[in-house]
Amino acid sequence: MVSGRYWTGLFGTENPPTVLIAIVVILLVAAVNYRGVGESIRINIAITLVELSGLLFIIAVGAKVLFSGDGDPGQAFEFKDSGFGALTGITAGAATAFYAFIGFEDSVNMAEEVRDPVRTFPPALLTGIVAAGVIYLLVGFTAAMTVPLDVLTESSGPLLEIVHHGLPDFDASRLFSAIAMIAVSNTMLINMLMASRLLYGMANQGVLPAPFALVSPRKTPWFGILFTSALSILLILTTTDDLSGLSDTTVLLLTSVFFLVNIAVLVLRRDPVGHSHFVAPSFMPVIGALVALVFLLPINRTGEVYQIAIYLLIGGLVLWAVNFLVTRSTGTVVAEADVTRDEDRRPDDRP
Repeated sequence: MVSGRYWTGLFGTENPPTVLIAIVVILLVAAVNYRGVGESIRINIAITLVELSGLLFIIAVGAKVLFSGDGDPGQAFEFKDSGFGALTGITAGAATAFYAFIGFEDSVNMAEEVRDPVRTFPPALLTGIVAAGVIYLLVGFTAAMTVPLDVLTESSGPLLEIVHHGLPDFDASRLFSAIAMIAVSNTMLINMLMASRLLYGMANQGVLPAPFALVSPRKTPWFGILFTSALSILLILTTTDDLSGLSDTTVLLLTSVFFLVNIAVLVLRRDPVGHSHFVAPSFMPVIGALVALVFLLPINRTGEVYQIAIYLLIGGLVLWAVNFLVTRSTGTVVAEADVTRDEDRRPDDRP
């Protein structure tokens, strides 16, 4: 959850009712999710435009600082350490920044909701990755050029620090605090949307129990939405203090997924496919797998992060094993073709 100066700037207090606010947001996201993909995507587009306007404003502040001669561009290329220390710092930073790109992984899981995804999705995905990468680089360069590094690393509101140093007469606390909160809500919306559909697809393949494949009259996977919302609220109620360990575990698991996906690309392309589809150059998944493997190394991560990840993986394997034994003994496996080809049971109207 967003904390520090963003909370203070928006609510005027260091200790707002964060748990209550988070639960209310989860319930609102669940309601939008239940309505359907079309409504969720429209809200996502509107919120994304708000986020983008905030980031473009930050970049404009950086341009103003640069051309006025008040910034220090060289500071963006300074390293606290040298040699191997600098390399490990860059690698650790890149692994952490990897979290900012998980939305693209979410979009892949939602690709079947798009009309003609074979033709439209690959260029949309690649364009989005390039655009986001450029914007992130410009924001990062602006931050390092505008704010002293010791102040930036200790701040819980880096965007506010940029505006404070670049435009000292402009009070942006409430504005950028609101944008930060909106950004968190947007991330929550997309992740919850993807998670419920991912559970739906896994249930169709017999990996999860059949109730996860149930859909509402609006053709949304209501059981998956209910489960993910309840799980999120449970985590909110049981998580205390620092969330950095949990976020590091999330990055570690996502990196593992991307490593396996790149390997799977090389393996699955050997199978013949009876329709046209996007084919990535072979060197791309190789590079992707190698980069992900580097990010998996124990650099600036505690042993506790790996322990949590292992426990979660074991828990997932146990759930799969239990479901496999139950479905095997009862013969209740849901055939994927029976579900996905039945238009009356498909989740969501495609936007």
